Amino acid sequence: MNAEVNMLFFFLSLFFAFFSRKIFLDCLGAEFIGLTGTLGNILGYLNLAELGIGSCISYFLYKPLQSNNRDSINEIMSVFGYLYRCIGFAIFAGGIIISLFFPASSHPPGAPSENLP
Repeated sequence: MNAEVNMLFFFLSLFFAFFSRKIFLDCLGAEFIGLTGTLGNILGYLNLAELGIGSCISYFLYKPLQSNNRDSINEIMSVFGYLYRCIGFAIFAGGIIISLFFPASSHPPGAPSENLP
C-alpha cells in the first residue's frame, strides 16, 4: 500500500512539475526560471552541511530509548540541539555571504549595471 501511494504521488508531482514549469516559463520568463533554479541549487548545497547528523543521533538514541534511560536521552537530545543550532548558524552565514555575491555572478559582462535591482 505504501509503495503504491508513493508511486502515485511521485508521478503526480512529476506531472505537476512539468506543467507548472511551462506555466511559469510562459508567464514569468526564462530569467525567473533560471534564477529559481540557481537559488534552489545553492540552498541544496548549503543543506549538505547537515552531514548526516540526524542519522547519527538516531543511531545513538536506539539503546537509550529501548532501555528507557531518560538521562541519556536528554543528554543526546541536548547535543542534537546544540549541533543543529551550530549548523543552522553556518547555513545562515553561508547564505548571507553567497547572497552578497549573487548579483555580481548573475550580471552579464558588458551589460549596463543600471538594470540590476
